Formats: sequence, structure tokens, C-alpha cells
Amino acid sequence: MSRESLPTHTSRRRAHHCRPLSRPQNVRPTTRMAHVFGSEIGSAAQHPARSRICGEALDRLTRDTGSCAAPRRAMALLLCVGLLLPPAAVAAQASPERLRQARRYYERGKAAFELGKFRAALRHYEEAYKVASLPGLLFNIGQCYRNTGEHEKAVFSFRLYLRKVPKAKNREAVLVLIRELEATIERERVLKRKRRAEETKRQREEEERREEERRLAALRARGGKRSTPIYKRWWFWTLIGVAAAGAGAGVYFGIRSGEPNLPASPLPTWEI
Repeated sequence: MSRESLPTHTSRRRAHHCRPLSRPQNVRPTTRMAHVFGSEIGSAAQHPARSRICGEALDRLTRDTGSCAAPRRAMALLLCVGLLLPPAAVAAQASPERLRQARRYYERGKAAFELGKFRAALRHYEEAYKVASLPGLLFNIGQCYRNTGEHEKAVFSFRLYLRKVPKAKNREAVLVLIRELEATIERERVLKRKRRAEETKRQREEEERREEERRLAALRARGGKRSTPIYKRWWFWTLIGVAAAGAGAGVYFGIRSGEPNLPASPLPTWEI
């Protein structure tokens, strides 16, 4: 923009027709995130050029004293904020060396993820995030947790990612993932409560069985200390035999004593 294009004092009557500050032509839009958001590192690497563009724009506008100076300054500030805070604002503060180091961790994580080694991928992505806090890495970390079955940690990572990138292009897809994971978490909680109740019931039944075994063992122990039952002693059956013999003799003599006492007769019996 040339100095002649800026409004002057002679253009006060047309102040409401002031043209807005055009976006510099050599500023590219935010690079589309590839795969699992590895291109954030490349986007952050463009930050020095964007800083230079903002500096030039602000320097020109500070010399503007026309009626549109204040609106133009405000617009320039908004433009610079938009240029300096694309989607990884924190990454813009990282040094080139840290970005290169994060890129190395990211590439290792990507390779491990594609091989299904989600634990290894998780470690690499976490190391990359420690070096350069790129929000896209939170999505990668959530994907690793989702594939390892750590659903609550996956939901945490996805929600943190959306807080840091509220206008993410994959926002709706991430929200779908969160809803699916939360439903899975609830099902797991129900199953866990059911298994806990079954385990409690099993333990109670096992304790009752052991208690019954202890009771029976105590009864057997008390029974072993008793004297021999009377019917197993020798003299018991001797007495029974004597009593039986006496009873038999009494019956015999009782029957004999019941017969009529007739006199003896010399008459023979009748023969047929």
C-alpha cells in the first residue's frame, strides 16, 4: 500500500467511504492439517514472515493522521492477531530447534500409530507436545488412548483439543467420537457394577459354605469324644438275652398253668 492511498485531510467528507486495509497478498492461509495434524509444525515455522508483515502494516498506519486512522489501526491489530495466532498460537513461541525436535517425535509417533503400536505412538506424541505444545498433538494423543481402551483419558484429550482449537475443521467428528466414548464409558460402568455385585454374591456364598464346613467339623469333633453307644456294649445284649429267656419261660409256664386240672381216666380214646 502506497502512502498516496491513505486518506488525507482533504477527504474528511468521504470518511465513511474509507477503503478497508487489504490483506497482504503474500500471506498464505493456515496450512491444512495433514494426517494427525503434523502440519501445525510447518504452519508455526511461517511465523517470522507473518511478524514482518504485521510490523510493516503497523508502521505505515502509525504515520496515518487521516480521519480513518483509528479504524485502520484497529483493523491492522485484528489482522496481526489473526496472522500471529493461527491454530497453534503456543507453537509460534517455540524456537525453530524445538519445532524440529517436535517434528522428529511426531514422525516417530505417526509411524508407530500406522503400525498399530499405539502405546509407542502415545509416548512419541506426548514427547512432541512437551517440546512444542501444538494443539493438534492432543488429538493424536486422544486417538492413541482411544485405541488402547483408555476411554476416559481419550475424552479428556479430545475436549482439551477442542478448547484450544474451538473452530477446528474436524470439530464435529471429534464431538461424535466424544459421544461414542462417553456411551462406551457408561456401558463399562454398568458392567463393572454388575461384576462387582456378582463378585460380592460369590464371596458371600463362599463364606457361608466355609461356615457350614466349620460347623460340621465342630459337630464331628464333639461326637468323637462321646462314650460308646449303649447298644454297642457287650453287656447290653447279655441283659437283653437274659430278659428274653426269662420272658420265654414265663410265657411257657403261664400257658401250662392255664390248662384244666382233670383227673386221669383209664378209658382209651376212640379209634376210627
